[in-house]
Order: sequence, then structure tokens, then C-alpha cells
Amino acid sequence: MLGLELTLPAIGSWEQAHAAATAYRTAFGHLDVPAHYTGPDGFALGECLANLRLRHLLDRLPEEQQQALDALGMLWTVPVQTFEGMLEHARRRAAGHGHLSAPVKETIGGHRIGAWLAAQRRHATTGRLPEAHHRAIDAIDPYWNAPWPRNWRRSYLRAQNLIRLIPWRPDTPFDTETADEHRSTVDWIQRQRRAFFSLDEQQQNLLLRLGIPPLPDGVFRDSAHDPERHAFYEGLGYLAVFLAREGHANVPRHHREPRRPAGAATQPAPYALGEWIHRCRKHPEQLTEEQRQALQALRMVWDPALGRRKRPRPPQPGTPGCPG
Repeated sequence: MLGLELTLPAIGSWEQAHAAATAYRTAFGHLDVPAHYTGPDGFALGECLANLRLRHLLDRLPEEQQQALDALGMLWTVPVQTFEGMLEHARRRAAGHGHLSAPVKETIGGHRIGAWLAAQRRHATTGRLPEAHHRAIDAIDPYWNAPWPRNWRRSYLRAQNLIRLIPWRPDTPFDTETADEHRSTVDWIQRQRRAFFSLDEQQQNLLLRLGIPPLPDGVFRDSAHDPERHAFYEGLGYLAVFLAREGHANVPRHHREPRRPAGAATQPAPYALGEWIHRCRKHPEQLTEEQRQALQALRMVWDPALGRRKRPRPPQPGTPGCPG
């Protein structure tokens, strides 16, 4: 025997180690701590647990300390990062934030969840993400790999929280106090309403789910010199008003929508929205693809008897535009 003595690395005091491990377990629900993790108080918990594993392996860890760590769910073998393990971290992330649109540098308990999600998106884009993995992440957040910028979803969640907080309706403006306090979110909502028809269909559906329809005045696109096109977008504008107020687009045949005064001395006659919708339903072959997409974005009900939103067949080549 050489008589060598193995010197174990220091771990700080046991009280420090136990307190840090307890705080981590309380915050994240486990003790799967990365080796590089340092807590908010500066204590190197990842390194400390690695040293405690070594003491346990060499039978140099007191029994009462082992039992205390077992009670916290101590992992005595070095944890290996697996898809299932990171998926669990993703679940916790979604539970706390409502989505998986995490910045690339975001970590959860030292686990690089943002970088991991970015890697899964790259794998999905290049066709290297297994279908089972894709379905598993979809089950947590179906929009985790949406084709729009990540910050759009984060802004959407802020808008959702604001609308749940106050009794706002899209046909009434935000009160001054709310608008000042939540200026960036209020401005974002208005920008989405103005740009509604340039958004992805999934984005449109998410906005409508919150009761955020397009701005009625925002649907008159490039129509100043085309009377037929202007007539269609005038009807679409009143449909947007109806949707914002009623929450659906199943317009009764004889419904008339009050016109927006344009400086006239007398109140203009109401707009026959029900008749306009009826003409579009009766002659879908006369709709252009752009018009069909615009109606579809506003949840057009093509069959009022059955409440169906299924789109009719596209127009045949050479057919005229939508009737005014």
C-alpha cells in the first residue's frame, strides 16, 4: 500500500448545500441540476452535487446527509440530457409562460431550453426531427414552430392577458388610463388590426379567438380607383364591425348595419349587410381568390342553415368578380 490519502473537493458547508438543493427542488420540481449551474445567490450547486455524488460513491457521505438528499430526489448518477428530459423542462416552461417562444439564451434551472427549442426547430425545418418528437412538442404548444417571428407570440400573450384583465370590446376604444399603462400592448393590438389581412391564417385565427377583428377602415385596400372592388371592401368592412360586436359572422338575411357617418348632416341609411352576404353566398363563383380569403379570414358562414364555414369551390377561369 502506498498510504495515499484521497482529498475530496470542498462543497461549502452542508447547511449551504442542503439549503441550495432545497431551493432548487422547490423552484423546479427536481434535482436534475447541470454541472455548471450556479444559483441566484452565487452558490455553485451543480459542482456541489457532483462532489456529493463522489462522496457517496466513496462511502464518505454521512447517512443523515444521504437521507436528506434522497428526500429531495437526489440523482446519484450523473444525469444525461435526453429528449424526454428536455421535453419535461419544456412543459414546465410552457406552464409558466403559456408558450414555447423562448429566446435562444433562455435557461430553466441551468438547462438551455431556448437553445434546445431552436435546435428542434432546425431539425423540423430540415426534416430531421422524428415525427414522434414533433407530436410531443406540438402537444405542449401547437405554435412552437410557427412561421412567424417568436416575439409575435409573446406580444399576443400580453394582449391576451390585457383583454382578460379589462372588459374591452373591439368596437370601443381603450380608456385613457389603460392605454397609457399598457401603451405598447394597445399599440400592438391596433397594428395587428390594421395589418390583419397580411398576417398568416393561423395568426388571424388567434386574433379572432381573442375577439380582435381587423379594423373596419383597414380593409379598404387599393380600392380608390375600382368601384367594384370598393363595393366589396365596403361590405367586408361592415362584416368586420358585425364580427367585432357579435363574435360570429353568421349574418341574418335581412340584417342592416348602421353606416358610419362621414360628416353628413343627416344619418345615412343603414347598410344592407345581410343582403350583401346573401349575394356572396349565392354567387361564390364570382368571388376572386383574394375576396374569398378575406371573407374566410372573417369567419364567413357559407351555409347559414348548417352554420358551415367550409369554403366553396374556387372560381372558374374567366368568371367575373364579386357582385357589389
